[in-house]
Amino acid sequence: MKVFRLLLILFFMVGFIKLRADNLSLQQCIDLAKKNNPDFKISYYNVKKGKLDYLGSYTPFIPGLNARVSGSKITRGPSSQVKVDPSTGLFFRDKKYTQDYYSASISSGITLFDIGLFFRIRAQKSYYNAIKDQHKQQELDLILNVKTKYYNILAYKKLYEASVENVKRSRNQLKKIEEMYKLGLKSQLDVIKQKGLLGQAVLDSLTNLKNYKQALSELNKVLGINPDSALNIQDEFDTNYVELDYNKLVDYALHNHPSISYSKSNLKANKYYLWSNFSNYLPKLSAGFSHSWSDNKLNKINNFFKNDYSRSLYVGLTWNIFDGFTREINLNKQRYNYYISKENFKKTKLSLIDGIKKAFLSVEEAKEKIRINKLNYESAKEEFRLAQEKYNLGSGSFLDLLDAQVNLINTQSQLIYSLYNYKISLAVLENTSSFPIK
Repeated sequence: MKVFRLLLILFFMVGFIKLRADNLSLQQCIDLAKKNNPDFKISYYNVKKGKLDYLGSYTPFIPGLNARVSGSKITRGPSSQVKVDPSTGLFFRDKKYTQDYYSASISSGITLFDIGLFFRIRAQKSYYNAIKDQHKQQELDLILNVKTKYYNILAYKKLYEASVENVKRSRNQLKKIEEMYKLGLKSQLDVIKQKGLLGQAVLDSLTNLKNYKQALSELNKVLGINPDSALNIQDEFDTNYVELDYNKLVDYALHNHPSISYSKSNLKANKYYLWSNFSNYLPKLSAGFSHSWSDNKLNKINNFFKNDYSRSLYVGLTWNIFDGFTREINLNKQRYNYYISKENFKKTKLSLIDGIKKAFLSVEEAKEKIRINKLNYESAKEEFRLAQEKYNLGSGSFLDLLDAQVNLINTQSQLIYSLYNYKISLAVLENTSSFPIK
């Protein structure tokens, strides 16, 4: 039995290791984050709570039923007053005695008319819709967070690979210069400068490696797993540009973005609560019934519906005529809440359009930067090749070679940044407009 358990544990461990060793796609990372991210799960539970609050707003219109059973022992002390027995005409005093007393009852009541409760139900439904819209916004933000961390990892990985390549290039260049120095063709100063360049290349590679590992840890955190866990992701970089229509994005966002839906739901809720406050000036109608029984012997409860009972039906109308201006104060406070929600709705629309405009311009800028950086990188490679040939032939200075080598690594880094920054800019635009960008 112990051997079986051990084999079972090893099976699951191997399966887990295999799962973690597989390269995760971007969509798999998003799905994993939706499943494990604490903030997203909290948002989901808040939606469930909001649904219960909405369903609970119907309870005043559902008849309640109460039941009660009680027993008591009543003791009366001797009387100090003289009384007359009507049957004999003789005087007497009451003596101390003890008597049992039992009672039971059932009762029910229901609200027949309260227009304020109806408006409060509508308001609670609007708040429930607002909570669901918040959850949708949380989902958009989570996807943006995952995509940002995902593309940062790929960018730092490429930068690290480029810096390692630069270290190899600098080391090879140092060997050539040292050999030429031994032959008396180059100065010692050139060797020292190249060693400094190599040292800087090593430092750059260490920094990029640290950034890469830190980006992996940050993505793990968003995915809701241990930041120290091993994580491999697929490089799904697509160099194709996405053609976007700004007006279409704005129109889609104004009709579908969770922030707009949330503001609308919040506005509706405050409107219904305002109407509910108006209803406090109207009467309320309720009805109910009760059936009660009492006797000095508990076994006679069998006669609950036959003997020793009382039964009542009632219909009640209540009307609050004056409550010290409390209604007026609450009504005016809610009126201002409604005005505030209207302004917040306008503010949300303006902020949404402004955010889409900025995100759209950032995408266009990132696209143009890729084009320019590609040209710069190709030019820098050719410049470095020519500078290296001239230096090796003795017709070029080491300063020209040094500048060309620094320019090469800088343009390569800028190209890598611009490629992945374009993907991040698209993710921001998708988050801002809620338009699914493929």
